[in-house]
Amino acid sequence: MKKFFTIMAMLLTETAVLFADPFEYEGIYYQITSPTTVEVAEAPDGIDKNELYKGAVTVPPEIEYQGKTYKVNALGVGAFCNTLKMTSLQLPETIDSIKQWAFTRCAITVLDIPASVTYIGNYIGSGSSIEKITGMENVKEFGKTPFWGMHYLNNLCFLPMTLETVPDNPFVNCESLTSITVHPGNPNFMSYWGCIYTKSKKRLISVPGALAEGVTDGRWTLPAETKIIGKEAFVGNHTITTITIPENVKTIEALAFMGSAITTIEGFQGVEEICDSGMEYSEFTSLKLGPAFRKMGKSAFWGGKIQSLDMSEVTKLETIEETALAQTDLTSIRIPACVKNIVPSALNYNESLTVVEVDPGNTVYASRDNVIYSKDFKELCLYPGALPQNEFTVPAGVTSIGSSAFCSANNLTKVTLSDECETLGADAFSGSKNLKEVVFKGNLTTVGDEAFQGTGIEQIFIPAKWDMGKRVFTSCRELKDAEFEEGRKILPQETFYKCIKLNSVALPESLETIGAAALGDCFSLTQIVVPDNVTTVGEWAFSMLNGPSGYTQLTTVILGEKVNYIGEQCFAGTSALEEIYSLNPTPPAMHDGFVPITFSEATLYVPENSLEDYRSSAPWLSFSTIETIPGSGVEDIAADGTVNDVKIENGQIIVDSDALVEIYTATGQMVYSGTGCSFTAPASGIYIVRVNGKPSKVVL
Repeated sequence: MKKFFTIMAMLLTETAVLFADPFEYEGIYYQITSPTTVEVAEAPDGIDKNELYKGAVTVPPEIEYQGKTYKVNALGVGAFCNTLKMTSLQLPETIDSIKQWAFTRCAITVLDIPASVTYIGNYIGSGSSIEKITGMENVKEFGKTPFWGMHYLNNLCFLPMTLETVPDNPFVNCESLTSITVHPGNPNFMSYWGCIYTKSKKRLISVPGALAEGVTDGRWTLPAETKIIGKEAFVGNHTITTITIPENVKTIEALAFMGSAITTIEGFQGVEEICDSGMEYSEFTSLKLGPAFRKMGKSAFWGGKIQSLDMSEVTKLETIEETALAQTDLTSIRIPACVKNIVPSALNYNESLTVVEVDPGNTVYASRDNVIYSKDFKELCLYPGALPQNEFTVPAGVTSIGSSAFCSANNLTKVTLSDECETLGADAFSGSKNLKEVVFKGNLTTVGDEAFQGTGIEQIFIPAKWDMGKRVFTSCRELKDAEFEEGRKILPQETFYKCIKLNSVALPESLETIGAAALGDCFSLTQIVVPDNVTTVGEWAFSMLNGPSGYTQLTTVILGEKVNYIGEQCFAGTSALEEIYSLNPTPPAMHDGFVPITFSEATLYVPENSLEDYRSSAPWLSFSTIETIPGSGVEDIAADGTVNDVKIENGQIIVDSDALVEIYTATGQMVYSGTGCSFTAPASGIYIVRVNGKPSKVVL
């Protein structure tokens, strides 16, 4: 047993050493990585690297530290980053790896990599002044884009025979690099016309940013053997403006042309698939797809400058994936007969798209007046956002609005749904920032997630039968008034999140649950009344965190009689709160509900018989001021009922007698005193009505 503890103590000691802070030895910082090795480490914060590493720097093969000798076998993460006064660097033959960011924003111009190095990590010289790399003859593996952003690199001796793995284009954004050479003996890769390919030339891996070989007047042609244009292959290239893609090329991988100068693509007739993000952020303006084309991946053309996409010969494409043709410069498009599935959002965010047609032979979709419908015209699938009209009436017979159908239709101010419309899909009107009014009939029952997110709607009435998703009105920044039909039991998550102008919302008495952040960042609300049937208030439900300091106007919160759980951070950021009324005789469970200033500056009002319970229950006991609610122990009056000679009709409090009547707000402010009354309340909320001293509670 003693031996066991001795071994454990030794292991713990060694582990502590391995995780010790970097230390300086003869002007260079190191980190212990094993009982016998160290790596050059980034200097700690507070150390001026420009003073530490000036002029010529030499890394020794080994060092002495605390009586032990350590071999220097690596350059650690960020080892020489931000060294703007280091002019040259000599590395020892003991180094076997160079880790990420080792030379980021470093001033040296020549990097000589020792023959001992077998691994080069991610982004080792981004933003550096390195112009030339030598050595590297035994490297076996590259990390992700190891030479990314080495803008001055213009001379690379060669990629060695030993290289076994190459990531997708290791030379992304090396704008000065004219040519790359691969050792002819490398069994996995080869160079041809200054570019990197797999050994068979089947896959193009990297095109230098300043490629000169084979480029004439900006024109360049892929070799006949190439079938795949690899991920990010042309990123940063600025010498090719017109590329010919022969029929042998079948696949375009992700981001193949992003950030290149290519504005014209010729050929392309043999391409079968554009992978996810394949042509994303590309500069070419027109493209014709051939009869072999069968796959258009997610975000295939996202953000590109394409204006014209000819699919007249396409016969095998079945699905246009999510955002495949979104946020482009397309002005018109014709959906071929073979397409069976246009994924919602496939054509969204196109600010110039006004002409949309579907081939009459298509069995799933049809078009009418540049709007895409299901073949039976029961679902409206896509309304192009650039159509010029301000108002649109959904044709009779349409029963559903598809997901993202009107997404970012910024010219629309009013939409009238058909009488038969039952369903709004997720994001149905999302981002249509100028849409102020949607007219719907009684048949509408399902409203999907974010259906009205980011629209310009100013007021809304929400029927009880709506099956609502999450975030339905999130970021409706013009929404000022929301009303509910009685009968709704759940207010879903983030329903009104970031509705910054919402100043009036009367929650229905039938409500039982308020979802997370349901009224979060509704900075214009001054009062929130949680109905008596609510038992659960979700986390962040009324939080006010994402506005300027002092932006929130919420001063009063009234928590109904059955509220027994309040979620975490429910009132985070509500620094202006003055009064909190908790009507439940039993203090609700709550964790981290209020900000500290609320405990010290706001007043908590509780039922008279529960005062001591609140004063002894966390977190309620943290309130500096806890008082009883005026008229505690009162009877309830239903919206259409009568108690103690008090009657509610059409939003008025009516007392038809000569008795003394006093009416108080929930905060205790008297708003009426006299004999009898027909009192119209100045705002919705809770009122205490005393008739000859006998109190009743009214909710209006």
